[in-house]
Amino acid sequence: MLLLILFAFARLTWQLEAKNLWWDESLSLQRAESGWASLLAGRILITDSLTQQATVDQHPFGYFVLLGLFVRLAGASEFVLRFPSVMASTLLLPGLWALGRLFARRGVLPRPAAPIALFLAAGSPFYLWYGQEVRMYTLTALLAVLSSYGLMRWAEETKPDVRRRRLAVYIGITAAFLSSHYFTALLLPVHALVLVGGVRHRRKLALLLVGTGLLAVAGMVAVAAWLILRQPHSGSNFVSVPLSILLPDLLNAYSLGLSVNIVRVWWLDLVFGLLALLGGLAWVEPVET
Repeated sequence: MLLLILFAFARLTWQLEAKNLWWDESLSLQRAESGWASLLAGRILITDSLTQQATVDQHPFGYFVLLGLFVRLAGASEFVLRFPSVMASTLLLPGLWALGRLFARRGVLPRPAAPIALFLAAGSPFYLWYGQEVRMYTLTALLAVLSSYGLMRWAEETKPDVRRRRLAVYIGITAAFLSSHYFTALLLPVHALVLVGGVRHRRKLALLLVGTGLLAVAGMVAVAAWLILRQPHSGSNFVSVPLSILLPDLLNAYSLGLSVNIVRVWWLDLVFGLLALLGGLAWVEPVET
């Protein structure tokens, strides 16, 4: 495991500052360098050297607080700016390994699930792409794994005092998780099912948890929609993409990454698609007759 983690870290840091920042990364830098009030509120200034337009960023503040600390402590070089994503992408490996081991121990996944997940994550072009980008995506993935792991550890614990400590850890990680991206709220219904299972003998508490989870999802979706739709000309640049283009692009992005030519590697995408299909079929239990 250690060798794979070191390999992933070396792969991520190799030529980390070889590319200049692109547009989205420059927005991350602007927000990280702004004052704490503007950073938390998401206020940014779009300029083309002739005109300026004040607007509100479409992402919450969590990642930018971390990036702002890095900028204030170590400067604003491309290496420093991308290093938080490198750390998150690297730490994903032991996180996935631990979560895979936990699921295997509970009989949800087969025993080889943890090393297989570790191997796939270490060589994933998708994690490499976003692990070298000044954006929040690998941090969001890491916090998703950590919060899910913390919740599962809480669910399997029987001692009340230990359960309270683990629940507090889960709440803290989940708060950081929710502050990293608005779409993180979509994981809350899954967590709510685990929470309800952990307190199923306490009906009122279970209903309270379900209601809180649904309200949190609705609130996050409403806030995200409000922030996007209140901006001038919001949605005017949306273009309808047919499924015949969208589905192959998604399969290619999640299989080989965004930098390959889909026309040349389509057959490899089909291999990964077949593996995904086989994995899904493995979860389908046979119907007894």
